Amino acid sequence: MNKLYLLHKLSRAFSKFIRIKRWQLILYLFIITEAMAFSLNFIQSYLWWGYINVELLYIGSIDAAIIVIVLGPALVYLVSQITRFEEYKKEAQAEQKFRHYIENSLDIVTVLDKNGFIKYESPSIEKMLGYHPNEMIGKNVFDFTHPDERDYLYKLFTEKISEYNSYVTVELRFLKRNGTWAILSVSGRNLLHNELVDGIVLNSRDISELKESQTKLSFLLEEKKLLIKEIHHRVKNNFQSVSSMLFLQASMQTDEKLQEILNVSRNRIHSLAIIHQKLQETEDVSNVNLMVYFEKLIENLKESYLVENQNIKINFNMSQDVLLPVNQAVHLGLIFNELISNVFKYAFPDNREGEITIQFKVEKGMNYLIVKDNGIGLPANFDISNSSSLGLKIIESMSKQLHGEFNYSSSAGTEFILSFPQVELSN
Repeated sequence: MNKLYLLHKLSRAFSKFIRIKRWQLILYLFIITEAMAFSLNFIQSYLWWGYINVELLYIGSIDAAIIVIVLGPALVYLVSQITRFEEYKKEAQAEQKFRHYIENSLDIVTVLDKNGFIKYESPSIEKMLGYHPNEMIGKNVFDFTHPDERDYLYKLFTEKISEYNSYVTVELRFLKRNGTWAILSVSGRNLLHNELVDGIVLNSRDISELKESQTKLSFLLEEKKLLIKEIHHRVKNNFQSVSSMLFLQASMQTDEKLQEILNVSRNRIHSLAIIHQKLQETEDVSNVNLMVYFEKLIENLKESYLVENQNIKINFNMSQDVLLPVNQAVHLGLIFNELISNVFKYAFPDNREGEITIQFKVEKGMNYLIVKDNGIGLPANFDISNSSSLGLKIIESMSKQLHGEFNYSSSAGTEFILSFPQVELSN
């Protein structure tokens, strides 16, 4: 009995069994054969060559259909193995990239287990800290940290191992092979749940030189502050010496006009001395607290111009934290000194009571100083451009130094307004 006759008998019996015609069975087997042949070619091309060959293989024998049916379970197994192979391939590529990164990193890359023992150490540790990577494997990382920091670091470590993918950055001291301490900036990420890493990855950078430079810079800055304070102290003393001499000279004069001129000059010098005194007393040697400065100036001017028991109320409408650079504060202080002096001298004659409102505000990059009183106001024919007053000349001159504008109005009292550009504070 030949093979073709056997196939003929089998197909006839099978068609009767499943109750379909023989030509339908042959057609179904042919379609299945072509589909499985295509699948075999697809799988084989991808597995062997890494790309897909889409040519359709024609098998012109019923034998192929029988072989495909018999090998069906094996093909399913083959496909599952290919899937696993691709997964392993991707994992291997990811691991290769990870190792390439850490082995070529300039920073030290360390992988710890959940107890802090070193599983991996990158080659860069030898250049940075003197240890060979292999000698660090199996050692506990906390044995190399400074005793003063060990408890804190271990507590931080135990907190982070329970937080998957948590990230933290700390600065710590790490023992070098030569026995000295390096200051490291360490960034750690918890990858214990990552199958590829299965550990806590530390990325460490030696910042010892940076810290040393910062310490030196801090020392130099502190030294600079002390020198500047000493300069302010000496300048203040010089101004006070001049102020004292003017006071003595004024007290010896019988001419009231000359005495007033000397006292006015003394107050102007004293306004400069106050700035240097305040700079000497504070940590900030480059900027002046305007509120404190104004209060001190007013206190000094009250002693010079107001008679005992004269009630002049001072209202401040400004922030207590306004700062100005020294250069601006000097010019503004002289202007403020002249304004308040004039109010005290002329706005409230015959010891009358009064009120002065001082406002300082910042709007759209401009500073505004407003001094307003409820006194008798300016004379009807007053013209600042034709005035020979030294005080007004000082106000005009200092306003120009501030690149500002000075205006005034007089109705129910007098209002002086100075506007000048805001500048950045000195460091």
